[in-house]
Amino acid sequence: ALQEHLNGNANVSCLDAECIVEDMMIAGHEPDTLTLIKLMKIFTVICSESRASIEDVARILDKAKASGVQFDVSLMMQTMQAACECAKRGQISLEQAISLMLYMNSDDAVTGNADLLGTLIEVASAAAKFGLAHIQQLIPFVEKVALTKGELSKYQKSLLMSILEENAHQGTATLSDAEMS
Repeated sequence: ALQEHLNGNANVSCLDAECIVEDMMIAGHEPDTLTLIKLMKIFTVICSESRASIEDVARILDKAKASGVQFDVSLMMQTMQAACECAKRGQISLEQAISLMLYMNSDDAVTGNADLLGTLIEVASAAAKFGLAHIQQLIPFVEKVALTKGELSKYQKSLLMSILEENAHQGTATLSDAEMS
């Protein structure tokens, strides 16, 4: 219903989404992962229109975590998409996005997922333009993906190079960063 409301009303807010989660909890229905994924899709749109911040997203996640929701890769990826929209306006650093991701789930099997890393790279690419991301911050996750025999797409590799290039323009890249990449 909120998705339909969003399609027909540019004034839908993150408060509407928060109220839905609270109402579900009051009614005794724990917000499930699928519902949260839908809410994060809505948040992604709201964030892209500069009508929400990552703090708004974090509040919803806090409520969900308190109710015992398990954060899976799909939900984490959708949350990183919302973070990416905030990063495009310099409203979140890669460090904050990584903290959010690890808050949701710090299991190596999850944080070593190539698709999740792909969305994190997109956040980093957007944040790097504002000096809010460094290639070194991604290396532990790239290494985890390599350990699970996962691979990055050509697009993701090109984003890594663009992050390195931004770091170089900002004077924060080193030769070892380039070699590692």
